[in-house]
Amino acid sequence: MPFILDQQRDADCRLAFELYRKYLDDNKWRFPPSAFALASSDWWFDFNDHRCPHDGRIISVKLYETDIAEGTTEISLSVRLAGAWQDEEHEIIYSGISAYDLGGSDADLASGHGDWRYDEFRVDDTKQVLHEIEWGNGARWLIKCRDVEHRYTPNNSESGRR
Repeated sequence: MPFILDQQRDADCRLAFELYRKYLDDNKWRFPPSAFALASSDWWFDFNDHRCPHDGRIISVKLYETDIAEGTTEISLSVRLAGAWQDEEHEIIYSGISAYDLGGSDADLASGHGDWRYDEFRVDDTKQVLHEIEWGNGARWLIKCRDVEHRYTPNNSESGRR
């Protein structure tokens, strides 16, 4: 059940974020530490913080398959974004992917994904992280994985503006 995606935010944005914070607090023990640190950080959803991925644009998406044992493969995904302020890059790395849907219709993708709009982290009954992302073009991604990590790289430019 989403908490802070478009329909929930549109109904009552403040309440949506309050319910999401409560969900995170109640389920902290189920989250991997790095995924919980992102989901509960003050900066991840602070659109004035350069570390926030909001309004970032895709540079690249890479899918990796690594043989970890005979007949067993681990799938990882890396998403690189140009930050909204144009003075940073983000890399979001998903490890141990068990399912993903990088959905978008023909109409959605005709002009690219647009900006990273909103997202939220949840966990399922098996303690897998679910990261749902809404893009400016209307596409929605859902990635189910063991853990997620964020790398932020400022490019030391002072000219970044939204």
